[in-house]
Amino acid sequence: MVHRLPGEMAKKAERKFLAGSVGVALIPTHLCSPDAFSLTCWRCARPNTDMARRELTDKMIARLLALRGETGVGPLRLLKGRNDVPPGLDSAIIQSWLYGKTRSARAGHYDYILSLWENQTPRLTLTDSDRDQLRAEQERTGVGAKGILAQMAPEITKIKPIMISRWLSGELQSADAAQWKALLAAYRAMPDQR
Repeated sequence: MVHRLPGEMAKKAERKFLAGSVGVALIPTHLCSPDAFSLTCWRCARPNTDMARRELTDKMIARLLALRGETGVGPLRLLKGRNDVPPGLDSAIIQSWLYGKTRSARAGHYDYILSLWENQTPRLTLTDSDRDQLRAEQERTGVGAKGILAQMAPEITKIKPIMISRWLSGELQSADAAQWKALLAAYRAMPDQR
């Protein structure tokens, strides 16, 4: 049974409960009538199956950390622009899993994040040698960023000329591994400058 408590705070708590975002609500005593509870256990009043939790083992956390390292994609970038993120999940929650501050997750949240990270393209940390290799190809062919991108397949159009410039300057420290390989392959397919 849900207790109707007076005051705007009680109404707000009730709305949150009905939306499924509150499991346990503490209502200050001064807002409660003498016969109402100051501690209302909403979970007992209305069980919420969405709130079921799953324990995160060390192995599960290690898998997420490994995927973050392999892809170079952090929690914020992983969720950026997605409109299918389950309710109650954000990058701060993922960070708390990774740093061991939270040892459980809502049912489905871990599997969702695991699948996102597994489907990310690995990132390549660029070294001075990688940059020198790209500079050498540009000098050999005499083709700049815009010219090479015009020669490349349309599926690699996510590369922009400014990205190539920032890779060469060292401003960008990593690149999508597939994009980097495709860029170098396109340069290697070009003839030498005359």
